[in-house]
Amino acid sequence: MGYSHYFQLHSVPTQTRWQTFTSGVSSIIKTSDVPLESEITDNRIALNGTGKDSHETFYIQKGDITWNFCKTARKDYDEVVTAILILARYVFPDFSLSSDGTWGEWRIGRELFTKAMYLEPAEGTVFANQDHEYELLGAK
Repeated sequence: MGYSHYFQLHSVPTQTRWQTFTSGVSSIIKTSDVPLESEITDNRIALNGTGKDSHETFYIQKGDITWNFCKTARKDYDEVVTAILILARYVFPDFSLSSDGTWGEWRIGRELFTKAMYLEPAEGTVFANQDHEYELLGAK
């Protein structure tokens, strides 16, 4: 086991939503100071840290509606992953998300999201239940 994030698209997003998402992902990556290996295509986003700061590759694929996870082990690229997951909660109405991390542990990712997207994420938009911080909005 390890520090991981779990997520699922429940339907294939429209082209407009996907383009909004990939544009936001590009902004987050450009705003981040974390060295990354990344790929953004018409159907997939993928990224990982570099060298000793890499772990599992984080990816979201447009047509993949299965449950996925990424173990970041709290490495530097985790802040980019959490910022992108916050973005996904805003863009995709049926995006499920859970995490081994708490709202407090997502602070650096939230700050990156705010800097890149000019929005401050609300805890209630991402985290559904403050008494159980691991249960996130959208879980079905």
